[in-house]
Amino acid sequence: MVQRQGLAIESTAVLLDNAPGDPKDLIDNLLTDFPWLTVHFLPPNMTSLFQPMDQEVIAAFKKLCTRALFRRCFEACQFSSTMTLKKFWKEKFNILEAIRIIQKV
Repeated sequence: MVQRQGLAIESTAVLLDNAPGDPKDLIDNLLTDFPWLTVHFLPPNMTSLFQPMDQEVIAAFKKLCTRALFRRCFEACQFSSTMTLKKFWKEKFNILEAIRIIQKV
């Protein structure tokens, strides 16, 4: 996103946890694609301390998405007198609409 905005980047720090599922060449791949990154790892066993913060971010994201989804549903039903909630889910909501909502949020 920063590159698309044409902003000058000197250095950006990325903080990663020590997840056993991460690819072995993760840092190499990141630095190849984004040479201006500085990658730091959390000490072992720190992930559990940050998970409650992750949960708050995820909960806020879900709340915003749900609100946007129901707003879109309400507008569709209000715009058309023949539109029902069942018809909205069947005809008007799909993966593309979900992506648009996520992009907007």
